[in-house]
Amino acid sequence: MKALFLILIFFFTILSVSNSCSAPFNGTYTIGSGGNYPTIDSALRDARTRGISGAVIFDIIPGLYNENIRIFQIPGSSAVNTLTVKSQTNNFNDVIVNNVLVSGSNITIRDLSIDSTVEISGQGNSIVRNVDVINNKFNNNNINVYADWLFSLYDLNFTGNIDIANLVFYGEFWISSGRVDTVLIKNNTVNGDLTFYLCDNFKLENNTINGNLNFENPCYNFEISKNKIVGDFINGANSFKISKNKITGKIITSGELINNFISGKLQYNGGMNHVLNNTIYGGAIDTPSVTIGQYLNPNYFYNNIVINPAGGTAINFDSLISDHNDYYNGGNISLINYKGTNYNNVQDFYNSTGLDQHSVSKSVSFVSPSDLHLTGFSVGDLQLIGIP
Repeated sequence: MKALFLILIFFFTILSVSNSCSAPFNGTYTIGSGGNYPTIDSALRDARTRGISGAVIFDIIPGLYNENIRIFQIPGSSAVNTLTVKSQTNNFNDVIVNNVLVSGSNITIRDLSIDSTVEISGQGNSIVRNVDVINNKFNNNNINVYADWLFSLYDLNFTGNIDIANLVFYGEFWISSGRVDTVLIKNNTVNGDLTFYLCDNFKLENNTINGNLNFENPCYNFEISKNKIVGDFINGANSFKISKNKITGKIITSGELINNFISGKLQYNGGMNHVLNNTIYGGAIDTPSVTIGQYLNPNYFYNNIVINPAGGTAINFDSLISDHNDYYNGGNISLINYKGTNYNNVQDFYNSTGLDQHSVSKSVSFVSPSDLHLTGFSVGDLQLIGIP
């Protein structure tokens, strides 16, 4: 009888251990020497096998991990049941990994130092959504985000990351699949180009981009604000809202353009949009500071300061409703070109066209060609106020 009792105890002990090892993850687990898992890969493999039943955090103990992070779809994951992979100390200097691949939803990667490329994509005919990449150091490596005709990506968040070499978003088709849609990119430092292919519903805020901002193929519904762009801004679309940015380079765009500093020339391709309260310092003796094409619906061009420091034309346009601007080219001829006709001063232009009745032509003092805040005699100048 005693032997039977011991056998039953042994059986139920084994069953209990087996159930605990196969139960879904829920809570916080450590990875590294002395942790719940010796390696990142072993923890992620177990998560794919067991699934999750609540919010899960994989805390990585400080160290150098010569392995790749591969996160695929985790059974049981949802907007509530998320998986976070992070440094235990919340300091990216303490945990160094190789590259990262995310092909699943409801994933957060944060507080890591990453020594190779990061890729976010999908697998098969699926949708990947709710992926956060937060407060990581990329050591001048790339982030690539891919969609194709079989899968789409939605609700992505890139916030507080530094030392990104290039950040590229690839969409494929403007149908229900193949989209990269609803993405926040905030407080990041990109040391190369930020490029978008066929993307929709993006918000770019307070990033430093030490390269070009490129929009390849149609991109729609971007809000771009408070960014520092040390490079060119190319092919912005009509549905863009561009405000409070500091751009050191040429800008080719359409859409709403409000309260930006542009140290370079502006080529504006939109129609029936507002260009308001911008300062544009650029152009050359044979290149206007601002060029605006001819459109069926005119643009509204108000309260802008347009300076051609080389003495060339300040603005060249065919279709515009404009007033309360300052156009200046050092007092040279051909200040304004309208529908192929040159005007040497604002008064002659107004007398001929009825446009820019309250505009002026006067020199402006800036902090520097790349810092277009007013200084010196221009501070408090009532003629630069714009619409009363």
